[in-house]
This record gives sequence, structure tokens and C-alpha cells, in this order.
Amino acid sequence: MTVGIIDSSKSVQGSAFYAEFTNSYGHVFQIFITPDGFNEVGELVTATAFTRTLSEAKPKRQWRASKLGRQVVSPEDGTASPEFLASRLSVIEYTVRRLSTQYTLVGKPLFVEVSKKDLLDVGLGKTPIKVTYRIGQTRSAQGFPEMFAK
Repeated sequence: MTVGIIDSSKSVQGSAFYAEFTNSYGHVFQIFITPDGFNEVGELVTATAFTRTLSEAKPKRQWRASKLGRQVVSPEDGTASPEFLASRLSVIEYTVRRLSTQYTLVGKPLFVEVSKKDLLDVGLGKTPIKVTYRIGQTRSAQGFPEMFAK
């Protein structure tokens, strides 16, 4: 089955976008967004943004999930226009505005693969652990600084 540009026959359903930011207080804000795709049981899982803020006092925190707009294509015309796709990001608009005024981007954004298994976890409301592992590996390979020295 294919919906828009999503092909359910592929084991890798797309790439997650990851970005990291810091502020003058030493807080680290992390965000990653998983793509729309199909999970292992053939269900369509919509894109989800995962966010968390870390500090030296709280170096480990749970990821918070926010589903992006449930419609993958516009209900009016069945297309995925840039305007429609941008509208799906409205659930994280406030966060992005806050980041742009109070935080500084660390390194360059990263992209990591997302599999059907990962999307099964996302669809169940769980943080996709393998995606966070890939992000951690890629962060290290790209020379991101250690967040909180011990």
C-alpha cells in the first residue's frame, strides 16, 4: 500500500530529524521528529515530535511525545502541499518560537533511519529506543559535545 510517498513494503520507512539546542543557563533542549509511515502490522503511524529539556541537575528525563496533524494529505484535495505540511507542525509552533529566541543550535541537525519496528513503538505511545540509540551514536560520530561532564 502507498499513501502519498509512503511505501508500506519498505522496512525503513523514512528518517527522523534530530536537533539539539542550549541556552545561557546550561539547559539542553532535544527534539526529534519521526516520519509518517507504516508499522510492522501495516497500520499508518503519523509523524510524532519527541522533546525533552535536560540540565545538570536533571541529566536524564523522559521524552514527551506530540503527534503532528493526523492527516498525511490534505482532506480537501488529497495532496501534500508545502502549506499543508507546514500546518501539521502547529502543535510544536510555540516550542520552535521559544527555541529561536532563547536557545542556540548545537552542531548541525541529524537524520537517522526509522524502521517499521520503531513506528510500532511510536504508534503505541512509546519512545522508539532504537531511534534514540541511533541518535546517540550519530551525535558521537559527528563530534557533539558531552552534555554534562561527570
